[in-house]
Amino acid sequence: MSKNKSKIQIFFFSLITIIIVAASIMYGLRFTEINTYKKKGNVVIEKIEQYKIDNSELPNSISDFGLTESMGEGSYYKKIDSDVYMVYFNFGFDDLIVYYSDTKKWCDSYRKE
Repeated sequence: MSKNKSKIQIFFFSLITIIIVAASIMYGLRFTEINTYKKKGNVVIEKIEQYKIDNSELPNSISDFGLTESMGEGSYYKKIDSDVYMVYFNFGFDDLIVYYSDTKKWCDSYRKE
């Protein structure tokens, strides 16, 4: 009976270890993906800010400064008002990451306007 109990304990310990390792890998991949989107978004943000300096206003669309909107994950640009804009990406099934110019921060959802 002791051998069976020991085998069961080893099985559960192995199973928990596998779950922890798999979760760590998934978290790492997601973290890397989000950082990749932020890097792409920061390039767009720099172009928007340069456009604002050059033209004393925000662009109406990303085509105003030479980019084309891509369908799918983004990057997308939305002018909220004359001073505030957002850059965002859709990724995964229902996930997004959004940058707001007034807070200068990335977040993981739309805020209520």
